[in-house]
Amino acid sequence: SEESLKRLESVVGKIEKIPEVGRVDSLLTAQHVFSDEETLYVEKYVDEALDDPEQQNRLLERIRTDPLLNGLLVSDDGQHAAVLVEMTPNEARPVERGPLIVKEVKTLFQQTGFANSDIHLVGMPTTFAEIMDQSYFNISRLFPIVCVVLLLVVLVLFHNLWPVAITL
Repeated sequence: SEESLKRLESVVGKIEKIPEVGRVDSLLTAQHVFSDEETLYVEKYVDEALDDPEQQNRLLERIRTDPLLNGLLVSDDGQHAAVLVEMTPNEARPVERGPLIVKEVKTLFQQTGFANSDIHLVGMPTTFAEIMDQSYFNISRLFPIVCVVLLLVVLVLFHNLWPVAITL
């Protein structure tokens, strides 16, 4: 729908403003490449959709059958679309910055009105972000519990409090 395209345009514009983002590909940048006699034409699908909103279903079918887009930017059933965010290469960028960028992109989608259940993040930065989140969880919540359990085990084994005090 036109509203969905406007939301997508809004979030893509915000993502492109992130300094570490080099490129964002989506239905907004998807190109229809075709030839007529000896001339090669390249048009954006989104321009066709905005020019004639009544033809959006036919246009969606053309996108779904486009061998360059089907299964990449649009799901087989046409109900889901991908937004590809490519970060600029930078050897000086700390590895920890990647998960922050992922969170920033997800927050932008949520703020633009996309449901959290409809946002599915993939790729190495996303995987690394999840590893960082799980590591933080283990350190902040599980580590203190494990320490208490170990101290209790030492107390039970030695039946005395001084070995527990020494381990602290």
